[in-house]
Amino acid sequence: MPALTAHSVEKIKPADARAEIVDALVPGLRLVVQPTGVKSWALRYSFGRRHHKMTIGRYPKISLSDARDAARDALQRLARGVDPSTGPRSGVAVDDSFAAAVADYKTLHVAKLRPATIYYVTRELDTAVEAWRGQPLKSIRRADVIALVDEAAKRGPNAGNCCLQVMAAFFSWCESRDLIEASPTNGVRRVAKAPVRDRVLDDAELLTVWLAADKAGGTYGGFCQLLMLTGCRRNELASLERDELKADAIELPAKKVKTGEAHEIPLTPLMRRILDTLPKSGRYVLTGCNHPVSNGSKTKDAIETPSLKPWTFHDLRRSFATGMGDLGILPHVIERCLNHKLRGVAGVYNRAKLKSEVKEAFERWSAHVESLTR
Repeated sequence: MPALTAHSVEKIKPADARAEIVDALVPGLRLVVQPTGVKSWALRYSFGRRHHKMTIGRYPKISLSDARDAARDALQRLARGVDPSTGPRSGVAVDDSFAAAVADYKTLHVAKLRPATIYYVTRELDTAVEAWRGQPLKSIRRADVIALVDEAAKRGPNAGNCCLQVMAAFFSWCESRDLIEASPTNGVRRVAKAPVRDRVLDDAELLTVWLAADKAGGTYGGFCQLLMLTGCRRNELASLERDELKADAIELPAKKVKTGEAHEIPLTPLMRRILDTLPKSGRYVLTGCNHPVSNGSKTKDAIETPSLKPWTFHDLRRSFATGMGDLGILPHVIERCLNHKLRGVAGVYNRAKLKSEVKEAFERWSAHVESLTR
């Protein structure tokens, strides 16, 4: 097999499966080509009667010449009886930190996800970067992952399981790109099953929340009241953009919605009155600037309801659905108002959007909420 050249490395195309292309000039040097087109350098060698692989770095950031220099340096240390994968390396500088791998993951994978997914994935990754600051990617062990998940679980079982899910996806991505040999999340168990949430606010509680949102006013109050009226998921509404607010409806694009289906919410007079109190310029409707409203504890804490049992923004969505049912609105119409995917035969064949029924349902719910405040 001929030696690699700068031109041949550039022209190599990805195949359906991961491939390692041998460089005939430097023993053990491989160009690793992923099906995605990502190329990287690695050195295969034997040490202590075991086969090893040392990742050198990503092409084209590391050129063929640089990769050969790094491989030769590693082979020299191997000849002196030193495992080249351990200790400091001379030659080309390679950023093998956990933080650098996360940065690549965000660019190559996370950026392609829906905004709501990007939000929580980025949150968990940033927490991990802070916890493991300065550590090499390969130094992360199962015990480190368990500690990270346990810390997240202090906020609740769902938070712990979300942390584990994000870390497992990240390390699987690293494994697929030969950045690590095996994922340190392997064998880590999920946190004990989180209890099913069933908190539904009754009319008196909804009134208390509405009045507290009135008192908070501005972005936070408007966000809370619109959640009550629209039944939206908090991430979908928090990032509502100016061009998604139409004359007669809120139109959420498929890429932003959890179900992957565009969602249209007819505007009611009460919704319009709330929207009229919000800024009239800026990319995001609720803030009037170029960043969305935080849908976390800061916003929730602004709605002060000390007389109520603990509740969450998602409880407003559940209360929305339950309240519509109490008004006699049919279940399949409520499902459309929530933008749930219909299951079974209905999901396959019933594609009707029920626009008039959905519009009437939102109007009846808004009228009911408004009647509570009189």
